[in-house]
Amino acid sequence: MYHLSIIEVDMPYWKKMYVEMTSAERRDRIVEIVTKASLRLLKKKQAEAAGHGTETPWEKLQKFNAAAAAARGEKAFFEIWGG
Repeated sequence: MYHLSIIEVDMPYWKKMYVEMTSAERRDRIVEIVTKASLRLLKKKQAEAAGHGTETPWEKLQKFNAAAAAARGEKAFFEIWGG
């Protein structure tokens, strides 16, 4: 039953029920899901190694706000409040 939840989460449009699949179809589907997840993780790790994608959403927001405030000649909100 664990694989059923993986299929539902990863591919909600997947029409064929897990119990209706042959063992070969189940294996292929699980391999497909794991492969996609592995590729996403690999791309993320490569981006981090290259120095991209290491910022948290909060850090990105702070940089954006600082740049916008600097363009207006003001201090950014997080600088005013010490965040």
